[in-house]
Amino acid sequence: MTDYSDGLLPKNDTSRKIIHIDMDAFYASVEMRDKPELKNKAVVIGHDPRKSNGHGVVSTANYVARSYGVHSAMPSIKAFRLVPAEKLVFLEPDYKKYYSVSAEVHKMMHEMTDRVQSIALDEAYLDVTQNKLGIKSAVQLAIDLQTRVRRELKLNCSFGVSYNRFLAKMGSEYSKPFGRTVILPSEAKEFLAAQKIGHFHGIGPKTEEKLAEMGITTGKGLQQMHVRDLIKEFNRMGYLMAEHANGIDLSRVIP
Repeated sequence: MTDYSDGLLPKNDTSRKIIHIDMDAFYASVEMRDKPELKNKAVVIGHDPRKSNGHGVVSTANYVARSYGVHSAMPSIKAFRLVPAEKLVFLEPDYKKYYSVSAEVHKMMHEMTDRVQSIALDEAYLDVTQNKLGIKSAVQLAIDLQTRVRRELKLNCSFGVSYNRFLAKMGSEYSKPFGRTVILPSEAKEFLAAQKIGHFHGIGPKTEEKLAEMGITTGKGLQQMHVRDLIKEFNRMGYLMAEHANGIDLSRVIP
């Protein structure tokens, strides 16, 4: 592959072992675990628009609801219109319960390493390059954690394993639910080349639209751009995009 970095990109660091854990439809899954009668329902966590004069936003939704097109941050009234009434269940969020369950998951993480960076109640990065269990395989650690969460908490999570945070998060989102994705240094650029721009963490709709106008719709398109041209168009964000497209992310997991 042609190198368009012009020597501007930093030397990559592939020595670390990073896991990104992402709970699957967390709030909705906790409610379904505690209320078995919701198993085949489209569960939406958020204010019921029928009880709030049409107001409210979807906090999260289970995979049945998502199959109808419901997603986080969607107006609740739109979710109401997308799902058949007999399938749809709105539940008010119970944050006290979600905090409690999240604490249990994080306790399991900290039994592996103290280098845990929590991003939200339902996701976190773990640096397991050195870990408390003395296990060299980050993949084995991730599988053990995923299995334990399912066994002890009756919940599912997905994970991505790679040598940096950006790729680990890409991995956890690549295959859901109960996904397992490993991105090795030798595979990173090929993996990224095949991804749609909208899957790159940090690239929002407006930037995605501008890139599309430039003919860039995949990671391969970004890889084929000169770093200087990306910087010219997007300033610092352009430089970050160039780094990420080439599998580079030197940011650290900050406990």
